[in-house]
Amino acid sequence: MKIITDVVHSIANASFADGHLALATLLLVIFVASILHFLPAFPLVGGLILLFGCPLILGATVFKAKRR
Repeated sequence: MKIITDVVHSIANASFADGHLALATLLLVIFVASILHFLPAFPLVGGLILLFGCPLILGATVFKAKRR
């Protein structure tokens, strides 16, 4: 069981090196999914939110890392 935990932990660290970036992206995707759940006739809205939201999150993360 320890080996499985270590493998999952190392994969998570490799995939999500910056926790804030991963958390913000996950929250954006959850937000878009909830919008599309209540407004299923407007998938373009969800796509536009993701199209503009993901680069904004990435830019904010890069700006935050540059200030450190």
